[in-house]
Amino acid sequence: MKIKLTQTALYRIPAPATGRTTVYDTEATGLAVQITQNNARTFYVVKWRDGKVHWVRLGTVDEMTIDQARRAAADVRDDIRDGVDPNAVKRQARAAATLADMWETYRKAVVKRERTMVEDLGLWTRYLDPWASKRISDITEEATQRIYNRIADGKLDRKAKDSRGRMRPINGGKTAAVRTIMLLSGMFSECGKTFGLAGFNPARGVRKDKLNAKERYLTAEELPALWRAMEGQTDGMQDLVKLALFTAQRRTTLMEMRWDEISLAFNTWTIPAAKMKGGKAHIVPLVTQAVAILQRRRKAAAEDAEWVFPASSETGHMQEPKKAINAIVKASGLPHFSLHDLRRTCATWMNSTGASLSTIQAVLAQRPQSVAGIHYIKSTADSMRQSLQTAADAMETAAGVVTMTPAAVSA
Repeated sequence: MKIKLTQTALYRIPAPATGRTTVYDTEATGLAVQITQNNARTFYVVKWRDGKVHWVRLGTVDEMTIDQARRAAADVRDDIRDGVDPNAVKRQARAAATLADMWETYRKAVVKRERTMVEDLGLWTRYLDPWASKRISDITEEATQRIYNRIADGKLDRKAKDSRGRMRPINGGKTAAVRTIMLLSGMFSECGKTFGLAGFNPARGVRKDKLNAKERYLTAEELPALWRAMEGQTDGMQDLVKLALFTAQRRTTLMEMRWDEISLAFNTWTIPAAKMKGGKAHIVPLVTQAVAILQRRRKAAAEDAEWVFPASSETGHMQEPKKAINAIVKASGLPHFSLHDLRRTCATWMNSTGASLSTIQAVLAQRPQSVAGIHYIKSTADSMRQSLQTAADAMETAAGVVTMTPAAVSA
């Protein structure tokens, strides 16, 4: 079957009930589009030479336009006429391709939120970069299992640059191992076909540890120790910890807080969609304690300040508070907790002071699990603010703290 292929015609050709259909272009010799029963539509160049047919894949109709396919087909015909086997060239390139090549293809081909790509880059730099020069064809399931075990056991014995460009020891751990293997699996799933390895994924069969959901939160008995331990820290760290408790937001979002996201006139913090895990902007009502902190920091900051938590880092804002958090934990004498555990602490105190599940999920920017929660039960800004305020007051009462009102702070 031959027709003049156009962008419209490429999508109008019906898919066969079984097998595949090949339709040739009347404008470019040898150019064809092949449609499978699964509706996959792919450009090929089909040309006879030396008594055999050469089928050279160009790309899918979603990857290139008909004009691009015609130009590519002309190049392939010239190569075949000159005695070059394009498929052999591709096979050689695939055989020589390295994991670094797959990583670069993955970064360009897979669209993710900016924050997720930053996390992926961190996993690549810390754990997969030593494999960068390894040929993809040599990566086996056994080798992948070994690298998983080494990361999970913390037996790496090497260093990598942190966010400030400093060389730091790489410790690893079960969580890092699981996430690294998930990234590697995604790379092969998304880009394996590009390198002639469709269906092969050496990370798929790796035996991974099961990660249990964390349950750590600070109780009423522990909060006084936390407040005492914070006294030896900088104002920036104290404010970061308290805002984690009083807003229930993620640590990265807190460290990336900008002044243009804060409205002290309306006591709200609008987190842009690009920073949110769910990809939607999130408005956080600011309770009295949070407003007091932000008013004080705004008064002390330069007029043109960009970040609420500025730092001498590459990004200009606070980057990794783990060392300071660990110092607070040590000074408090409490079982270990992280900055994320403070987000969980706020949610737990909201629950214990009477907040509904839908309100807690709204504050955390989490998707409701029930059909009713998704479509019918919506929390208002007032209910979110009231529940957050009640929880913040209860936490400070447990800690034995008396907070100045925002009006008193600005006076």
